[in-house]
Amino acid sequence: MSKIEHSFFARCQSLQNVAIPKTVTEIDFLAFYACSNLIAIDFAGTTKAWNKMTRDEEWDLGAFAYTKIRCSDGVIYKHSGNATEPDWQMVYQSNNDGTCSITDQGSCIESYLVI
Repeated sequence: MSKIEHSFFARCQSLQNVAIPKTVTEIDFLAFYACSNLIAIDFAGTTKAWNKMTRDEEWDLGAFAYTKIRCSDGVIYKHSGNATEPDWQMVYQSNNDGTCSITDQGSCIESYLVI
């Protein structure tokens, strides 16, 4: 599977968790429309792959409950600002030394040890 099609999960009120395989490179228009109970999105790919993925501007319209995308190497938090700002604001990425870096649009803010 490389694409989640238009309205694929639309209005699926029972959907709470979804696991997206790393082979997905595109999420189409309204794919998760009105999935108001969706609380967790797990992407098997990396944060870099998620950020490179083609996602329609309204792929998650009406899916308000989830706040982050858990990727294989970190977490991307959903931005809650106005519509003119980027959709995704902060990224937590694993480093090779056992720490994670918190980045904001590419610049390192701090690091912490993962226990």
